[in-house]
Amino acid sequence: MKVLGATLLTFSFVAPATAQATIEVSEVARTIGRSDGPFTEVNDMVATASGVVVVVDSNTPALWTWNPETGAVQKLAREGDGPGEVRNPYQVAQRPNGGVAVYDLKRAAILLYSASLEYEDMFQVGLISNPKDFIVLEDGSFVIAGGRISSPRHLYRFGTDGGELEAWGDASPDVGSIAQVHVAGGALRRGPDGSWFFGFAAPYQVLRFPEPQLSDPEIVARDDELVPPPTQEGLVRETDFGATAFLWWHDRTTGIVPIDGDQLMTVVTRFYTGDSVWTIHAADGSVEARSEVPTAYYLFGRLDDSRVLGSYRDPETDEHVAVVLEVSTAG
Repeated sequence: MKVLGATLLTFSFVAPATAQATIEVSEVARTIGRSDGPFTEVNDMVATASGVVVVVDSNTPALWTWNPETGAVQKLAREGDGPGEVRNPYQVAQRPNGGVAVYDLKRAAILLYSASLEYEDMFQVGLISNPKDFIVLEDGSFVIAGGRISSPRHLYRFGTDGGELEAWGDASPDVGSIAQVHVAGGALRRGPDGSWFFGFAAPYQVLRFPEPQLSDPEIVARDDELVPPPTQEGLVRETDFGATAFLWWHDRTTGIVPIDGDQLMTVVTRFYTGDSVWTIHAADGSVEARSEVPTAYYLFGRLDDSRVLGSYRDPETDEHVAVVLEVSTAG
């Protein structure tokens, strides 16, 4: 067994015939059942150099720290308009200097915290109506993936002063205007060499941008069978009462993690069927392993060489549960 980086649960599934290995996912830690700081909605998580995890909860609303080793949960920032306080924190990202940056949806602002999680600064940026991910690039600029009502592009890049530098990606042509905002964006992750990756929410397509600028991306992988291009018909369903309901949590790519230098791991979260699809791509984009895991995990990033950060929604209580997952391959 090859490890990619006290197990509670372990899932192991045989990958399809096109893959060469199986992917094994094991829960190492989780927050379910805690009373000292439960999360009502886990929007995003990021690990700090010390191993402490910053958790964004937009429903509380607050910023939390979680120590997976001890289980300790503490409030980092409370609701308010004061320095370091938050109104509707939605995304969090690692800064190149070891600190973290938070995108606050209600304040339409980015807040900066140091490596020791001390508040440093805040500046306004444009409102992204439906943010899905957020990264800080090596040059200090910020990229938010998500939809904007006034312009449903996929990516928006802001400078170190908060000014918008550029936007990228045409709206999905086969869905209505509201749905265009909802399906825009996807997963983001910095690469090991200054490049960065973007995975469309739908269809399943991963791009690599070689520079901070939103230009000249190369296609790393695409699979329309795994997640097809969005259509208006595919985003709605008929309810038991004959009404039409929008599938807000449609199948989508929720996470990208570079591993072993030239490999890339992605997760597609399938909320309505209650599972997730984990894929490892080789440098040329070919599938080295792909497995279905019977929990609709969301992937947020790496904790260390062997473990990743994720979450899921309990199917009975709808409680949001933060988890640490160990991921390995076999075969």
